Amino acid sequence: LGAARASPGSSLVSPRRRGPIKTFLVSPGPSQPPLAEAGGGSLRRGPNGSRGGAPCRPAIGCCGGPCRRIGRRRRRKRPLPSCRSPAGAMWSAGRGRAAGPALLGLLLALSLSGGRAAKTDAGLVTCGSVLKLFNTQHRVRLHSHDIKYGSGSGQQSVTGVEASDDANSYWRIRGDTEGGCPRGSPVRCGQAVRLTHVLTGKNLHTHHFPSPLTNNQEVSAFGEDGEGDDLDLWTVRCSGLHWEREAAVRFQHVGTSVFLSVTGEQYGSPIRGQHEVHGMASASAHNKWKAMEGVFIKPSPEAPGGHDEL
Repeated sequence: LGAARASPGSSLVSPRRRGPIKTFLVSPGPSQPPLAEAGGGSLRRGPNGSRGGAPCRPAIGCCGGPCRRIGRRRRRKRPLPSCRSPAGAMWSAGRGRAAGPALLGLLLALSLSGGRAAKTDAGLVTCGSVLKLFNTQHRVRLHSHDIKYGSGSGQQSVTGVEASDDANSYWRIRGDTEGGCPRGSPVRCGQAVRLTHVLTGKNLHTHHFPSPLTNNQEVSAFGEDGEGDDLDLWTVRCSGLHWEREAAVRFQHVGTSVFLSVTGEQYGSPIRGQHEVHGMASASAHNKWKAMEGVFIKPSPEAPGGHDEL
């Protein structure tokens, strides 16, 4: 990856230093685009990249093995990506085949090169973006990990975590199997999407199994390398024409009509303190979600219009 062009603005976080998590906006064009800073929290990770009491697979890349030096620039060695930095977290995330490695690699390269980010007011969630989803009622982020349910389907579990800095909470926005979500196109209210867990490559999924704590409908992560079945589709329910990053939305399952929800019940060991995520039949405050930290593809132009799906 070559050096990226950027206008003056807030500098990116040093890969060797703790600092604010950055949310970046990336252009979908073929050439290397500028990135835009949006905000976030602080990043602290354990040696296996897990928080909230749940073990997970060891992180890949600089967290799981030696890193190669990137080279020299003006007689100074570039620092290796730290697993405590956004660059390190996204380096690990980029090894998932469904994670969009080119997009995440671009973010890493810009972080290492010390590039600067230009601010933007673009506020739409777009296809191909990688983000965290925040439940506004219970203040947890949608999360998964390589831990299976001990009952029900036995598939990979999906939970809610309070930590804002867990790399296991990143999801990629994708279209249906027919490719109805071109990279960079704004997600429409009423559009069916797949939410693919970045680190494990499994899709957000639900089916007619009872959830472990509440006997609502179990929500799991299913598939391999981003490919599952038709029970991986969720309709984005929101007000207006497009999913806006500052707006709360709902996700209604296409196959069973339940809403992605959290009601506050918490698990014990081995994922102590994590919240149950399940499907509920009716819309309520328990199933409102907002886009939070992530890498957002810059929206492509689209004709204005509006309708109400919330």
